[in-house]
Amino acid sequence: MKQILRLMAMAIAAVAFVACSDSDNPVSPDGPTGDAVITVNVKALFEQLDATDDLIQKMEEYDEACVVGTVLIYDASGNLIQQLSESTRQLDPITFDVKDIPSGTYTLVACEYLDWEGYPLWKFTDVEKLSTVRVDIDTYYPVLINALGVVSETVTVDGSLIEANVTPEAAGSCLKVRFDGIREKDDFSSFVVYECPKVEGIYLNPALSDFERAYAPNNSQFWSVFEADDLQPGTNTERTFILSSGGHTQLSVDMFNSEDKPFYITTYDMSMQKGGKVNLIYYDFNDWNMKWQYCGLEDNFADWMKEKDESPMIFNPCTNWGCSLEEARAHVKATHGWFINKTNGELAEYDGAWEEEFKTGINHKEYYGFETQDGQNLLYVCYVFNAINLPVELITNSLESQGYVLTEKQQYETEDYYGYLSADKSVLVSLYVAYDDKHWTIWFEPNIVADEQPAPLRSKQLSKPSRSR
Repeated sequence: MKQILRLMAMAIAAVAFVACSDSDNPVSPDGPTGDAVITVNVKALFEQLDATDDLIQKMEEYDEACVVGTVLIYDASGNLIQQLSESTRQLDPITFDVKDIPSGTYTLVACEYLDWEGYPLWKFTDVEKLSTVRVDIDTYYPVLINALGVVSETVTVDGSLIEANVTPEAAGSCLKVRFDGIREKDDFSSFVVYECPKVEGIYLNPALSDFERAYAPNNSQFWSVFEADDLQPGTNTERTFILSSGGHTQLSVDMFNSEDKPFYITTYDMSMQKGGKVNLIYYDFNDWNMKWQYCGLEDNFADWMKEKDESPMIFNPCTNWGCSLEEARAHVKATHGWFINKTNGELAEYDGAWEEEFKTGINHKEYYGFETQDGQNLLYVCYVFNAINLPVELITNSLESQGYVLTEKQQYETEDYYGYLSADKSVLVSLYVAYDDKHWTIWFEPNIVADEQPAPLRSKQLSKPSRSR
């Protein structure tokens, strides 16, 4: 499937634009007529996106690449009067001279887009009416310079010369992707970002809002909009252009291994900012402080990252001992950006208890253990981390910052043990640090010993062993 998507992304389909003739749209000979000079400021779109140099470079590499400007003229009834197109390779303004326009009020809609060696990547649909005209992605080509610029203006013709200068602006959004914590041993060949709903075009009627202009015929279908190969940790990808803007868009990320097998990572709920603003999605595979993902403007990312780096890892298990699975699941949902409910109510037996498994990070799982198979009487919560090179101080300092008090520390043949009590002595925490692969296991459970006694080793209090999953 991924190979098919790649081929589709690189394929180029030919589309011919045919201007409507006067015979197609007869005009009344009564009343004075006027002329119009319509100038489309082509360069401004790429200046807005800070992509002028990239575009010029592509022009130099491909002899037939050019930018096309198209102007659609609609009368007061919303009927198409003329459709005009010109192209430029120098990014100079494109000028259209329109003669003998009958008096009246008209809506001008100007679009600009890249023509890739004779094959435009955008196509016009239902152009006869302003209420239906739309520009669709004809062939997806994931680069920023494939941006679509759109602008509209109302002009009144009264017999004099009309001069209209229009400047198309980006009709969609810029997107970047960034990951941290990708390890050499991890078999990651590429990442693919999928959008839902996939915005496949926009209506050009200026009376519509951004949300209403979006054409997304498959509202429940995810479709790829971005692919990154050999992405280096801690670096941002190049920008790509997608039509989504305004409102909320779901962006789902999968990683692919060397055998082209996909693995789901996460889903972002984004409010895409259009124009020259850059939207960034980020994921930290280290899972060190429970702030693993970011979605928002790139301009705000540095402040978010600073706060992330300075914040301790916050553990927030459900400690309402004796509660039901339904209550525990509601707690997980309320305290995590996302999770995958791995067992989904079909509890798995583990050492005399019945567990519900939540995947809350690419390297992190949470197990909620209940007394009964139907999820009654919460007995414990177990966190399992598979992140490597995680300093033990990061966890111990975090526990202590939340009021947990260290009561015991022991060394075993394969792991270290740290015992903690909550400030009110109601929660016992058992931290196990494995020597071999820095595997971390943290148990939270009710303290069932007398308050005046120190918290004993887990093996003395409960029969459950340290786990490795």
